[in-house]
Amino acid sequence: MCDFKNYTDTKCELELNKNRLALLEEQKEMIYIKYFSTTAHLKEVVVSKTNAKHDNYADYMHEINSISPVTGLSLSEEILYTINNIKRLEKYLKRMDDILASVEGMQYELFYLIACKGMKPTPAVEQIATKYNYDSQTIWKYHYKKIKKYIEKLKSV
Repeated sequence: MCDFKNYTDTKCELELNKNRLALLEEQKEMIYIKYFSTTAHLKEVVVSKTNAKHDNYADYMHEINSISPVTGLSLSEEILYTINNIKRLEKYLKRMDDILASVEGMQYELFYLIACKGMKPTPAVEQIATKYNYDSQTIWKYHYKKIKKYIEKLKSV
């Protein structure tokens, strides 16, 4: 049973994570601007004892590290989580590309059908056997056996 994602789904998930990271970075930047505005607009300055001890940096750090009730993570934790997710997905896609470059012939087509197209092994073997006019047992015994180690590597990523 294959429990890894196919190439297209992984690419889509990677793009979603990149977009999510851009959104999170934009939120962080908006919070930064909120506390450390660099605009040329005049601001009303109120001098009092409470404002004299007001620390913008502490408020900024508090806001980006406060836990969101929706996700259960702070903004900085979400950014780190998304960055790690992007790295993991890129590693997965790189490994899949490396495997596709290293196999050839029927093994390439079989691996492509299973890993990239998302087919289950049995229908993929049947399709290759029909295409090349081989017995499916031959494909299982000689070709699937060789790519199975690559499939296991993908599962471990």
